[in-house]
Amino acid sequence: MNSFEAPNTATDRIEHLVRAYREQKEGLRFLDSNLWLGRPREPSFCRRWDIEALRRNMERYEIEGGVVTHNAAVIEDPHSANEELLALVGEYSPLWGALVLTTELPTGYVGWGEYLDHALSLGARMVRLFPKSHRFSLQRWCSGALLDALHERRMPLILWHIEAGWTAIRMICETYPELPVIVEGRPQKILYHNRFFYPLLEQCGNLFLELHNFNVYLGIEDIVAKFGAERLIFGSCLPFNDPNTSQMMVTAARIDEGAKRRISRGNLSRLLEEVRVP
Repeated sequence: MNSFEAPNTATDRIEHLVRAYREQKEGLRFLDSNLWLGRPREPSFCRRWDIEALRRNMERYEIEGGVVTHNAAVIEDPHSANEELLALVGEYSPLWGALVLTTELPTGYVGWGEYLDHALSLGARMVRLFPKSHRFSLQRWCSGALLDALHERRMPLILWHIEAGWTAIRMICETYPELPVIVEGRPQKILYHNRFFYPLLEQCGNLFLELHNFNVYLGIEDIVAKFGAERLIFGSCLPFNDPNTSQMMVTAARIDEGAKRRISRGNLSRLLEEVRVP
């Protein structure tokens, strides 16, 4: 994997490991599903959360591109924050936007299809829903029109399991089999819910797990062995988390190099390419 000589001293071993890790990161060319802009909704060690700081951090951590969400769309006004987000990501490549939506259609559009097509043309590629925080139901009687439009466009839906609940996640996966559903372990680590997501991964081929809070010993190895590397999507929660945590879970995983490449960028790249952009 690298051409470094076998280390002798403790310092040599540490320097060898650092160089080998950096070499692996560079080769895996990470694509991140979980990038953020805007003031965080909870206290954070992050001091800056603007687009320029994000780009510098991506370069620092060798993240080549990814999908960005605006925090203001979660804690303030979704529609105006989504507009600001799309105006920003359109200037930077390869970055795409993840919209935060509720059941209220933005003003000026006759249906969800028209709005999503407009957003897709500006660089949107994914959608996040926060039904608990924004007080709506994911059932069809409440969210059906939005979910139908997402399904038609194969526009990946990102959910926090604490926000949606596993029963609703299962309902969406089964009702919309061509809709990729990515479950993200925030704010509670997803490893505490493995008795929920293991049977769902077996039953629902359109369910994926995002990686940044999946830090459990041999967790990646077990998912890959049982369900394949295709079910894991790399994400870091940059700038509020250190991406090295997620990246090293991939570089150090006891899986083959092809599986590592699928997790680091291939799976997300495929989902983005399969979005039906007008």
